[in-house]
Amino acid sequence: GIPVSNFHKSTPYFSKDLNEIFYVLSNTADGELVYDQNGKNALAIGLAGYNGSFEYILKDLSTSFYYPFYEAKTQRLYFVANFEEGYGGTDIYYVNTNNGQIMSSPVNLGPRINSPGNEIAPYIFNNSLYFSSDVFYGLGGMDIYKSNIMDVDKFSIAINLGRGINTTSDDF
Repeated sequence: GIPVSNFHKSTPYFSKDLNEIFYVLSNTADGELVYDQNGKNALAIGLAGYNGSFEYILKDLSTSFYYPFYEAKTQRLYFVANFEEGYGGTDIYYVNTNNGQIMSSPVNLGPRINSPGNEIAPYIFNNSLYFSSDVFYGLGGMDIYKSNIMDVDKFSIAINLGRGINTTSDDF
């Protein structure tokens, strides 16, 4: 399970294929928060196993990582971050893994998915990527969108899932 700590833990994703949990947590060392040179404590993504193992897999003291989603078929770990070279706000990225261990640099999903605003909460189901955004033409707040996966790194234009799924509030 997830190790006990006094600090931030959120948005767990359990991979039945790996029998491990990806989740967001505060950067710590020896039970204390760790800060960058500007006094920022960014969020990391950790991997916890049922055997009690734990490791940080995406960690940078100046960049926060959010919303891990592991796709077993491709062994990609999707996540959200606000890297400077992104499209603005938070963008959706992936890294290639080997059984959950990072094997590549982050890859931005591109302008059909990411916008000058914030994209969050990636989830793949039936060869489609679902995510939330606050910029595309929505009903208000964060809305849920769907993009078909057309090829390895090619996505269709995202469509809003409309009323009944989305509201004027945040939906993700």
